Amino acid sequence: MSIKIIGLTNEFFVNSSSSGSSSSSGATFDSNIDKPTVTVADDPSYFVRFTTSAFSGNGTHISTDYIVYAQSDLNRLNPLLNITKTDEKIQYTALPSDFDGSTGETALLVEARHKSDLGAYSPWSSAVNFTLVVPTPTIDSIANDSGNSQTVITTSAYTGDGTHAETDWELFEYYDDVNSATPVFTSYNDTSNLTSITVAHSSLTGGSGRYKVRARHRNNFATPLVTSYSTPSNHLTDPIFTAEFVAGYFGGAGLRDIEGVVFASETSLSISTILSSGRNYPGSANSAEKGYFAGGHSGSAYQGVIDGIQFSDETAISPSISLSLARQRTAGVNSTTKGYFGGGHNGANRDTIDGIQFSNETEINPSATLSVARYSPAGVNSGVKGYFGGGYDSPSRIDIIDGIQFSNETEINPSATLSVARYEMVGVSSAEKGYFAGGNGGSSYSSIINDLEFASEALLSLSATLLTARSRGAGANSNLAGYFAGGSNGSYLNTMERVDFENEAVSELTATLATAMSFIAGVQSGGIL
Repeated sequence: MSIKIIGLTNEFFVNSSSSGSSSSSGATFDSNIDKPTVTVADDPSYFVRFTTSAFSGNGTHISTDYIVYAQSDLNRLNPLLNITKTDEKIQYTALPSDFDGSTGETALLVEARHKSDLGAYSPWSSAVNFTLVVPTPTIDSIANDSGNSQTVITTSAYTGDGTHAETDWELFEYYDDVNSATPVFTSYNDTSNLTSITVAHSSLTGGSGRYKVRARHRNNFATPLVTSYSTPSNHLTDPIFTAEFVAGYFGGAGLRDIEGVVFASETSLSISTILSSGRNYPGSANSAEKGYFAGGHSGSAYQGVIDGIQFSDETAISPSISLSLARQRTAGVNSTTKGYFGGGHNGANRDTIDGIQFSNETEINPSATLSVARYSPAGVNSGVKGYFGGGYDSPSRIDIIDGIQFSNETEINPSATLSVARYEMVGVSSAEKGYFAGGNGGSSYSSIINDLEFASEALLSLSATLLTARSRGAGANSNLAGYFAGGSNGSYLNTMERVDFENEAVSELTATLATAMSFIAGVQSGGIL
């Protein structure tokens, strides 16, 4: 029940006289019958419940009149409900047909009077103001099905006036402004999915895999009461459902082999797929279906090739395109539709950003460039922007973080900088932050992890650090954690570590790479973080 008691108004009488009785439309009242009080009960079993104090005075109680007005009807000219009951309280599971909400009035008042067997009425009670409301729902749960093909979203139970008739559902990309952005999924005036809806992931083709949801309810009034939307900002974790990330794949190191980690079991993964050529220092980006390794260095030659892996069957792919400039030590970021490769070196430091259109695997060449030409930056993705952090601009290490706005492919320049200028870091991304880990600080290998908060573009430094300082490794991320694999700290490494996104603690996996590797890049299947 959702009646909201506002307070009491002044007494209201009709045609009072000094004799102690009055009439209205032929009715008389007896001042020796006590004026009742009326309450509007908060009772979840009923649509509305009016109750008066017990009859007291001359004669015996035979009936009670109840009358309801809009609070805006200051002269009480148009009653919305006018009924007589033989009980001192009435309870409705639905309002009578003469008050079905068709007036659109929600701010109301109720008055009551008793009638005796002598035919006389008590004075009218003081009026009680109340409001018909439909409380805003909350998003209670988000759950992917076991096959990860659909997600079930559940709201709180309906507790409003009238009966629950319809629900509006809206789903947005994670960083969208819900007040201005177009939803990626809608279900309006839904009479079937009232407090729970199933959204097929296939209906979100091309989405980022990171979303927030809101819902609102409507009742069955002729002029329905509509709730406010649930507030997405209150649910920055639960109402986000993602395509389940399956595995991380690591390639490069002058080898053609691809190794990795299965996220669910955190066990090593070795596959037969190989890169088209053995090369060091590729960059990487991925769609939900494929992972791409771009550029690198092989022997004395800089590479422009883009190849990779088809996730569904772990087979090799070889698009017909290449980087606009053959180069090594580039970093990759990706939107939902495109992969971008920034920076690098091919005899000179580069500020170039180019890439791949996922849908048709064609080359793209945005006009945006890095603010400083450099090699070996690290890349992270927010869903709406790609950030390139750090790097080396001979003879200096870089602390700059800049990047690309995905929607219009323009350059962005946040004010945040790395806590320590360094290059050859690893970048991984959660839904809320990008993590820049490790790297080469000049005199030593780094174990620092800086995290960039996407919403504010503020840079923080985790108290946790890599357990083994390293550079030139690779990163991949699941829904829950970022994984750092391989690299070098004077010797090539085969160890893998993880940062838990919820508590930001770092731990080492028992799984290792089959071959100690450095100069590598990583992608992850199932999503595009």
